[in-house]
Amino acid sequence: MKKYTTTDFENDFPDDDACLDWILRKRWPNGVYCNTCGKVTNHYKLADRPCFSCEFCRNQVYPLQGTIFQDTHLPIRKWFKAFTQMAVTRCGVSARQLGRDIGVTPNTALRIWKQIRSILTDDGSILTGKVEVDETYVGGKREGKRGRGAEGKTIVMGMVERGGRVRAKVVADVKAKTLLPEIEANVLKDATVYTDDLLSYGGVAKMGTSTRPSTTARKSTWWAKTSTQTAWKVSGAN
Repeated sequence: MKKYTTTDFENDFPDDDACLDWILRKRWPNGVYCNTCGKVTNHYKLADRPCFSCEFCRNQVYPLQGTIFQDTHLPIRKWFKAFTQMAVTRCGVSARQLGRDIGVTPNTALRIWKQIRSILTDDGSILTGKVEVDETYVGGKREGKRGRGAEGKTIVMGMVERGGRVRAKVVADVKAKTLLPEIEANVLKDATVYTDDLLSYGGVAKMGTSTRPSTTARKSTWWAKTSTQTAWKVSGAN
């Protein structure tokens, strides 16, 4: 498994627009559905505004809405860099060090650090109710195969309670022997687990949990506020 480096980050996210485009593609991987036009349409970034406009009716969507970035006055790239620092540092990073790394004041760094920790911290409790499970490949655009099986990328597995908590973990591969133990360790057996049709998830039912397919369009909200309407990274089905 390739380690995500500072060079990778600089290449993947050179500016705020690159970060905003990444969020747009993760939230609407199959294209943005325009409620006015009643179909998926191309949306184009508006200059100096964090929103995209429909090519036909000019209806606007805001990728940051409903996320911890929504009301921020900081460049989105600083948030992305903070997430990267906290995710890849083996022994964690202090708020003071984070502030030095991303170039913000100690008070601002502490606020960012606490917000990120509030989403990603594993308190040891078990996920219950309806739990969405999926995985994604992180590492920007590369030549060759895309999606599952892509080379040179880091695999992140996500488990999200609908309207609740989030678990995110880097995994070596998407084989059943890798994914199933993570589900068993983090999800209550009485929970209902929603997955896609990856064969590796076929053994979930044998663990005693109820399983359902995720059939709705996925809203990838890894860094969003979790609620009954938004569940980051995996499907936002109700």
